[in-house]
Amino acid sequence: MSFPRALVMAFLLALGAMLLLGAGQAAAKRTVFCEVNEALCKGADVMGDEFTAEAKAALHFSKGGTVECASSISQGEMGRITALSFGECSEGCTVKANGLPYVASYSSLSGGNAVLTIFGDVTLRVTLAVKCKTAECVYASSPFPTEFEGGEPGNVYVSQSLVEKEESFFCPESVTWEGAYTLTSPASALYVANRLLEGPVFCAANLEPCPQESIATGISSQLTETGMVVGTLGGGGTISCAGGFFLFQNEEREAEGPWRYKSGSFWECTSPTYTACDVHFAGIPYKALLFPEGEGNGQLQIVEGLGEVEPTLEIGCTYLETPYECVYSTPEFALGVNGGEPALLEESGTFLLVEGAKAFCTPEVTLAAEYEASGPVGEGVFLAEAES
Repeated sequence: MSFPRALVMAFLLALGAMLLLGAGQAAAKRTVFCEVNEALCKGADVMGDEFTAEAKAALHFSKGGTVECASSISQGEMGRITALSFGECSEGCTVKANGLPYVASYSSLSGGNAVLTIFGDVTLRVTLAVKCKTAECVYASSPFPTEFEGGEPGNVYVSQSLVEKEESFFCPESVTWEGAYTLTSPASALYVANRLLEGPVFCAANLEPCPQESIATGISSQLTETGMVVGTLGGGGTISCAGGFFLFQNEEREAEGPWRYKSGSFWECTSPTYTACDVHFAGIPYKALLFPEGEGNGQLQIVEGLGEVEPTLEIGCTYLETPYECVYSTPEFALGVNGGEPALLEESGTFLLVEGAKAFCTPEVTLAAEYEASGPVGEGVFLAEAES
């Protein structure tokens, strides 16, 4: 597949504008509890996932009447509301939260505060079962926002209407749950903040370690005038491609190997031996491992993709008026990084034949390419360890 150079260059420019630097890229930042009120939390200040908050909660029923209870909310590991209790309720009532654990999702705001959205793990509904004398009523709510206020201590403010799950003559149609919950644990101050990445990262500045605000969570790279060469194929020839690009992104969807190598097709592929050649990687994205070596330089190791597919190079050409296709793979290949503005990336690897006619496809091919890499809007690209 070939692309007009102008079209691809326009695409790269647009993509570069979308790959935001540092805290601007929401896909790669994560919301954490922080002991200090900073927009980007340093590793030493990151708190655990757990908290407990208590309040004198009130349940206001639509037909009049209010039940007050001593209530507590506890969040455990992995952002789960593991406990929600209501005790010592007035009017002789009992209240129980069904369907625990619930999920807690944070949208960070400024000043250490956040919107905390609570929803059921399976049904997405938060469900309260209320029993007052002979009346037993069950109320449910779709995912709803609460206000998390950072501080020492922090607070969680709940004000949410829940509707009757099953119509009953004895039960009011709805109930409003209100409570100003104060954190009783942890004892230290607790704020909501953003944190980008840990470990090896791309950095917009040649600094070691890389400050969180300088982390580039995505970079784009395009072939230099040196281009890419694939050889040797059947007949002893090589293929040279004048254009091509790839992206490195960190989407933080998995704990292992979060960096992703996403290669596009190569274009203007020519050869003195073959005609109508097409060269591209299959099974992308691949996992990318970063190895800083100092002074902004290092190595990138490209390994199997998300579907446990090894890096695979597909080549289709015509040789002596006969079209053929060869498929090659390798457990890994490497890119050497010379940090700079832009950085220079040298790609190399040996790929072994896995599919194709032996009359045209040699047992192995070598790949050599040179790219220029830049961060969003043309910043430099350097390899470093992230600030702890």
